[in-house]
Amino acid sequence: MILGLVFALIVAACQQQGSSTESQATMQQRARDEYEHHKQAAIRINELAGRIQSEADAGASTRVSGSVF
Repeated sequence: MILGLVFALIVAACQQQGSSTESQATMQQRARDEYEHHKQAAIRINELAGRIQSEADAGASTRVSGSVF
């Protein structure tokens, strides 16, 4: 009886660890995706800022920057 309980606990712990690993992999992928999204947004904002030559350009750059964040 006790041996069966110990076995059940071990199996449950292994299953939790497996789902935890899967969850961690999912979170890591999400973090990589978000990093890439923010990196591309920063590159775009930097390119726009580099082309500011008038007040209208500055306004456009501000609107784009605001929409990203």
